Amino acid sequence: MSGHATLPWFKMPPRLNAADYLAFVAELLARADPAKAARQKNLEERIAVPFRLRPEKGENDESGNR
Repeated sequence: MSGHATLPWFKMPPRLNAADYLAFVAELLARADPAKAARQKNLEERIAVPFRLRPEKGENDESGNR
C-alpha cells in the first residue's frame, strides 16, 4: 500500500489539542493501577530486540535492499 489512506471526515478519530491530550494522559496516569503498571514495565524492559514490521514488497528495508 503506498501513500496515505484518506478517510471521510466522519470516520476519522477525534483530534485533540495539546492541552486536551495532556489532560487525557494525566487522567489515565491518575487512574493507573501501580502494580499492573510495574508488571507491564518489567515485561517491556525484558524485550531485548524490538519487533519490526516487514517492509511491503517494493519498499526499501533499512539495509537498502529491495
